Amino acid sequence: MILNDYIMDFKECIEFDLNRHLVIRLKGMKSLEEMVEELEDVDIQKMSGEAMKQCVKFFSSIYNFSIKEKIFS
Repeated sequence: MILNDYIMDFKECIEFDLNRHLVIRLKGMKSLEEMVEELEDVDIQKMSGEAMKQCVKFFSSIYNFSIKEKIFS
């Protein structure tokens, strides 16, 4: 059962293919290192295509932001 105020952890979101919860978890992450730590506990061979797309989208947005920050600072 999923409660409205309970956000599942990263591994559960991947395991049960809960893409909305995965997006919420990704938006709460502050850095790429945090995402890497979470992905180390997950079997990425079993990830759905949509979950992989969300992770890549998060990675590219954070990576682009950090590059722009370095260029303009």
